[in-house]
Amino acid sequence: MATTILRFEKLKTKTNIHMAGAHQHRFSNTPNANPELSDQNKILIGSNNITKDVEGLISHYKIKPRKNAVLAMDTLLTLSPELLCSKGDVVTFQNTAKDWLKQRFGTRCVSAVLHMDETTPHIHAVIVPLSKNKAGKVRLNARDLFNPIKLSAYQREFNSYMKDVFPTILPPQHGRKTSHKKIKAFYEELENDAKLLKEKQLKVYELELKKQQKALIQKFIERCIPALTIWANKLECELRKEVGDYSTKLSIKYKNRSKKLQFELEETFEQNPELLDLKNKFENKFI
Repeated sequence: MATTILRFEKLKTKTNIHMAGAHQHRFSNTPNANPELSDQNKILIGSNNITKDVEGLISHYKIKPRKNAVLAMDTLLTLSPELLCSKGDVVTFQNTAKDWLKQRFGTRCVSAVLHMDETTPHIHAVIVPLSKNKAGKVRLNARDLFNPIKLSAYQREFNSYMKDVFPTILPPQHGRKTSHKKIKAFYEELENDAKLLKEKQLKVYELELKKQQKALIQKFIERCIPALTIWANKLECELRKEVGDYSTKLSIKYKNRSKKLQFELEETFEQNPELLDLKNKFENKFI
């Protein structure tokens, strides 16, 4: 369903604020964010020191927070992913959301950061829950500014504000448990989507890597074949030469042995004439 998404979460300590700032400005590791896209994030309101911005506003009104007081509200604003398909849609969203924050919360909104390095573009805003009592004194009062009735009113107001620039937006479904889902739960969904996207991308990279490996192997073989052919031809020539020389040596050797044997036989018959008759008989037998 194409609609607006608005989430609020309490920040009760300076540590909570510091951690929120570290996350929003990417001073800490953010597993579900793509570091290559972090340079596209943009500060819309405030500085890159949320803790200082919150403390500065509280100090301006000389407020001494009571124990367990809510110091600020971490606010997340976004739209259904199908509404943020182009850069133009994102620009329209960021400008309209920024205008709504200023109109609704004024200077109490000390920070707003557009995140473009996660699955869905969204804005993190930090709002200091200041209100005036009957005597006109400014104090921290999240119970009054962010009670269930006010939260529902913010949802409707934000949706109506966005509908002026995104006519296809549907109203949020109030009354359901998911209507005030915590920011943590929203990030868990984003992380799950990021995991699925990462797994899908890894498979694509794996297939591409295998193709590249196969192409490299084929290219390597093609480059090696000519060199191997030259080497094989050279080896063949050397073997032929060696075998040819060896056969020649054997032939000469056996010819020399034959001559020597013939000489020895002739010498034997000359020294022993009686063997001539045996020789003649032997020869005649086969003539």
